[in-house]
Amino acid sequence: MKHQGHIIIEKIIGKKQGDKMTDVKLLRLTTGEDIVAEVTFSDDVITTIKKPFVLIPMAQNPSASQESKLYFSPFIPFAENEEFNIKEENIITVNEPKTDIRDNYLNYIGAIVPVEKKIIS
Repeated sequence: MKHQGHIIIEKIIGKKQGDKMTDVKLLRLTTGEDIVAEVTFSDDVITTIKKPFVLIPMAQNPSASQESKLYFSPFIPFAENEEFNIKEENIITVNEPKTDIRDNYLNYIGAIVPVEKKIIS
C-alpha cells in the first residue's frame, strides 16, 4: 500500500491456512518440556500439535551474568509425521509464546514472520 510516497508494511499475525491463522502456542508438559507448536485441534482428551519444537535454554558462560540463549530442538526428531497428539493429562498449561519466540518459530518452519508496522522509504 502506498502512502504519501512511502510503502507501509502492515503487521502480519501469522501464516494463513485457508481462512484461519496459525495458532502458535507454548505448552508445558508434565515431563518439564516447554514446547512451541501450531495447535491444530484441542478437546478434553487430546491436543494435536504440528511442527513442535522443544525450547532449550543454554547459558553462554555460567560464571558470567550473560543472558542465556534459547535453542529450538525437534520434539521427536526421528518421527515421519510432523503432527502429534498429546493427551490433555500430560499438559500442565498452554500459553501464548513471547513475540520473539513466536517470530523465530514461524521463521524456522518457513511461515510468514510477523513484522512491526513501519514505513519504508
